[in-house]
Amino acid sequence: MRVSVTLKILDEQLQHRASPLSANQTQMLLLSCSGASDKEIARTLGITGAAVKARKRDLRVKLGGKNMIHAAVIAAKRGLV
Repeated sequence: MRVSVTLKILDEQLQHRASPLSANQTQMLLLSCSGASDKEIARTLGITGAAVKARKRDLRVKLGGKNMIHAAVIAAKRGLV
């Protein structure tokens, strides 16, 4: 899935439901789930690679995942993505 399509889907989802994740966290999760690399995520969000890694870590901790795949599964089960 192209990053621009993912971002459009994100915007639509955020408008229709409340989420315990911030818009930035949801965007990061959707980009990760769509297969975007850290470099692609950094470019899309206009942040550094180090910031991507830190945000992914924070997101993983917030969701209680052992790794990003586990965090994505948790988010999917909770209906967050």
